[in-house]
Amino acid sequence: EIHVVLHSENQRVAGFSGCNSMMGRYVLNGDELKFDQMGGTLMACAGDMSLERKFLGMFSDVARWEISGETLTLMNAERKPLAVFESRYLQ
Repeated sequence: EIHVVLHSENQRVAGFSGCNSMMGRYVLNGDELKFDQMGGTLMACAGDMSLERKFLGMFSDVARWEISGETLTLMNAERKPLAVFESRYLQ
């Protein structure tokens, strides 16, 4: 399952982008959010990897964020939603 975890103690990002593990850094300032140094493992995966490429490319356009209940929305500078995530509790 595609997922993203933001680690507030060191402003690091970790997750899974559909085929590969992903990682990077983020900077949070109020409702402004910027991702930087995003990368991932380079495993060759069966099937179409276009969704994974699109997902990873989205992070360079993120400028803002909003949480409503259990939902995180990542938006561009014009507040257009780029991705919506629902929280899951890690066990």
